[in-house]
Parts: sequence; C-alpha cells; structure tokens
Amino acid sequence: MIMIMIKHHSKNVLIFQLTPSGPAIWINTSLGVSTIIALWPIGIVFNKVKVELKNQKIIPKFTLYQISFILTQLQAAILNITALSGGIACAPPFSPTARAGYMNQQLLIMEMFIITILSRIYYRRKYNPLEIDEMQDSKKSQMP
Repeated sequence: MIMIMIKHHSKNVLIFQLTPSGPAIWINTSLGVSTIIALWPIGIVFNKVKVELKNQKIIPKFTLYQISFILTQLQAAILNITALSGGIACAPPFSPTARAGYMNQQLLIMEMFIITILSRIYYRRKYNPLEIDEMQDSKKSQMP
C-alpha cells in the first residue's frame, strides 16, 4: 500500500488506470494473495483449539467466519480482475468495472443473509428447562 501511495504521488502511475496491464489488476491480485496468507494463521489456531472447543460448536462457527471473510475480501477482487480482463461485458449505463462492483454488492447481500441465518442457528444459546422454570417462578414472585 505504501508503494502504491509513493507511485501515485510521483505521478508515475495512475492507480485507477483500468487496463489489464495497469496497477489496478496488481493491487487486486496482491489483495487476494494477502487474504489467503492471512487465513493461514487463523487455520493454525483453529486446528489447535477445535478438540477443546468441540462442545461449543467451534467447527461450524469457524467455517462461517472463513466463508464471510473470503466472500467480503476475495469476491470483490475476483470480480474486479474478471472485469478488467474482459470477462464481464459492458452493459450500458455501466462499465465492466462498475457492473462488477454492482454484482459484488448484490451477491454480498444474498450471501450475508444466508450466513446470518446460519449464524443464528449455531450461535443460539440453548437453555435447560430447569433454568426457564426458575426464571418464570422468579418473575411470578416479583409481581404484586
């Protein structure tokens, strides 16, 4: 990122030059590689704690975290690279990159909705019937 700022400040490179050989494709590619590298230590931690936290449903929770991380980071980069290389056609009034951004936002809305529903299932706390009865009894005793 610092290198990009230096290049842009010296007016040697236009950051938003939207050509396949321009800097935008290299920025998106480096973003994708750094995201994959960032997932590696998280996977190491997961492998160390999954046995101890199995009763807390750590495996589906970790899977949801990884999916949401990948979708928010890599999906935008993949769609931008595809648009810059000509894989996404121009549809007026949108340029290929604008259309890729639009597609990314629409996909994220649907994907995050599904992840929210799944998160609700896995993060929901289960109460024992005894705890519920005790709470109801305490509410009845507090009411005049």
